Amino acid sequence: MRGEKGADAFEFDVCSPEWLENELDSFPILSGGPRLITKRFDPVVVEEYVRKRLLHATGPDWQTVATKLGQWSPWEFDSYEA
Repeated sequence: MRGEKGADAFEFDVCSPEWLENELDSFPILSGGPRLITKRFDPVVVEEYVRKRLLHATGPDWQTVATKLGQWSPWEFDSYEA
């Protein structure tokens, strides 16, 4: 809730075309999963991309927002069951 302390973790990998090519040499098929693929790693460009994605993840509650974020970046609680 707003005003409460806490944090949630979302994860993704940033990969280059060379990494992708090397992986495809070892595996005939790869799942895209939570990967951002960029020709040249530039932390500023990656951060800008992530910030834009975050701005579009809106909703009436945290669960809705987390679900939208989880479409491209798995949430630490995706498979959590109380």
